[in-house]
Amino acid sequence: MASTFHWADYIVFSAFIVVSLAIGVFYSCTGGKQKTNSEYLLADRKLHFLPTSLSLMVTFTSCITILGFTAEMYTGGSQFWLYCVGVSLAALAAERIFIPLLYPLHLTSTYEYLDRRFKSKVVRQSSMLMGTIAFVFLEGVVMYAPSIALEAVTGLPTWASIFIMSAAATFYTTLGGIKAVIWTDVFQFLIMLIGMIIALAMGCIRVGGFSNMWELCQKGGRIQSFDFDFNPLTRHTFWGLTIGIGTTWVYLYGVSQPGVQRFSATPSLRDARLTMLLVAPVVCAIYALSALVGLTVFAYYSHIQCDPMASGAVTNVNQIFPYFVMDVLGFPGVPGIFLAAMFSAALSTISSGLNSLAANIWEDFLKERFPHTTPARATNITKGMVIVFGILSSVMAFIAMMIPGQILQVTLALVGAAGGSIVGMYCLGAFTSSCNWKGVTVGGWVGLAFLLWLAGGAFTIKSTRHILPPASTNGCYVGNISDIWNETNTTPDYTREYQTGLLNINTTTVPAAPEAVVGPLYKFYSISYTWYGLIGIIVTFTIGMLVSLLTGLSDKDDVDEATYIKWPDLVFCCLPESCRARLWSKITGSQNLDNKDGDPYGLKENAEPVEMESLVAQNGIKT
Repeated sequence: MASTFHWADYIVFSAFIVVSLAIGVFYSCTGGKQKTNSEYLLADRKLHFLPTSLSLMVTFTSCITILGFTAEMYTGGSQFWLYCVGVSLAALAAERIFIPLLYPLHLTSTYEYLDRRFKSKVVRQSSMLMGTIAFVFLEGVVMYAPSIALEAVTGLPTWASIFIMSAAATFYTTLGGIKAVIWTDVFQFLIMLIGMIIALAMGCIRVGGFSNMWELCQKGGRIQSFDFDFNPLTRHTFWGLTIGIGTTWVYLYGVSQPGVQRFSATPSLRDARLTMLLVAPVVCAIYALSALVGLTVFAYYSHIQCDPMASGAVTNVNQIFPYFVMDVLGFPGVPGIFLAAMFSAALSTISSGLNSLAANIWEDFLKERFPHTTPARATNITKGMVIVFGILSSVMAFIAMMIPGQILQVTLALVGAAGGSIVGMYCLGAFTSSCNWKGVTVGGWVGLAFLLWLAGGAFTIKSTRHILPPASTNGCYVGNISDIWNETNTTPDYTREYQTGLLNINTTTVPAAPEAVVGPLYKFYSISYTWYGLIGIIVTFTIGMLVSLLTGLSDKDDVDEATYIKWPDLVFCCLPESCRARLWSKITGSQNLDNKDGDPYGLKENAEPVEMESLVAQNGIKT
């Protein structure tokens, strides 16, 4: 196994960094040269849907995702592939529900929607505070988590990885704005794709082909049927990985600042919807590739009969993929491609987060306090905020490095809790016209507190889950590994201590422990993390409506019709827009169908009148 990088690896990796920086420099010198926030944050709303879609997908496919997904397939089997189905469903839900609602409002900050819907700065700044804190923590962890996995197998110091990622992302994001972020994401997507394809191809070759790889995984129990258990305490089930994960990812694609900023930067509603529709198949392909890589890694170590986890060569399951690369792909230059692929996944998330955080601070906090600021100065302030958040993210990463334990779990819990609460707030605005600003504010904070309580409780319980048996260690050489668990057996009672439902970067493999004492809240704390997003939405929505009932429901006439969704749009989504609009008009008694500014259905002023009775009769709708 190659333990250090060859000079060719450093050349490949350096070239990757230089190209990423060059893209930022290029966009700082072309077009409008990033002199207005319209260009800097939204590219003047002229971005093509194809690169925007790839950027949106890569933004939320971080290095944590790739390492964690591969490790989950290695230890838990193929059912985890359903995760990508949940993510794809989230993209489709965002395309169907939130893009038609948010795109026509021409937002720069996603939280501006809540201000317009509830006519309250308190709601806007509450949601902005939740999202900002969560993303700052996430930025730091995206730098830290992969760095320690890479250090263990490549020798690159953690502090060096953090510094390189922070400096590179801050540099090209500050100079080139959203254009640089998007096109760098596209470049990094290609690097990530190349790295994973090489790993898959070389692994399959080593085990004698794809069919042999699949057969080895079947023998090792990695090819599984789906678990249709409805029990929310079961960590991974068909329902949790599709519906549960889907509702969690609706936040990222549908209402988060990076998501809204991307589809708002396209020139038309059609392009915005195409952007999101393209995400679904692409993200399925990437996750399927990650799944196959995880299976290939298992097949290889099953083939040579030397499982690195069981042998003690690797103590952290998230190091499996980097270890495999250094072990199997140790040719000069190839580990450099792998390192570039991992940095690509991290940089895409970091740069998008920096640009989005800067947009939020200017649009939601500073803009109204400096109303007479010139466009050029406003852009410079926004660029300065990118630098500030780049520094803050680095500080968070170094804090995570110095504080052992559960910083990663806390951060993922915070992001999940904030996401569920914020989606609940948007649902209160989108699906009701009676919820008031007090209800949505209280609902949001209660939902956040409830999820943090649930996730925090999960950290307090120690539980073991039975994962699939490792590959044999019969082929391991005692002199080349640090520890042998069992030279002759595959330790069928192979278990791992873990924090329920959340990726633990410090997870180690341990023997089964005696059953812990079960407290009164044990089952509550044991709820699978896959359901956190849905729980947050339900709690926020319920509390929001109850508080609104107690404090006085909003008058429907005071609510801008463009800020909530009409039920015919969802129930009769297959009907023509003109039919849905006129159905809504008949139900509500509204006659203002031809007003462009107030027409959420986008009807043209010269649209030919259609008799409502004939439309109803033709489509079989009972009124």
